[in-house]
Amino acid sequence: MTTIRRGDRVRAAWWTSRPVALAGMQMKVEARPVDVEGPVRHIRSDSPTGDGEVRLFVEHPDGTMCERCGVPEVEVRPEWVTAIVR
Repeated sequence: MTTIRRGDRVRAAWWTSRPVALAGMQMKVEARPVDVEGPVRHIRSDSPTGDGEVRLFVEHPDGTMCERCGVPEVEVRPEWVTAIVR
């Protein structure tokens, strides 16, 4: 088990998809990979003491602007992290 802390630089990868056609009997789906690398700005969880969903917010120019710190960031699930760049 690896600990990710605020300020650590992480690399994450996942796929996004969207339906593009419903022609015929099979739905057509467009899928594209997303690769992100940057420092972890925030770590947020549903529950401070119990098991809950943990979300990492990584600084990235293609992200949405954070209202609290004014930095563009993307939301990343911990299972999408492929490496911690030290």
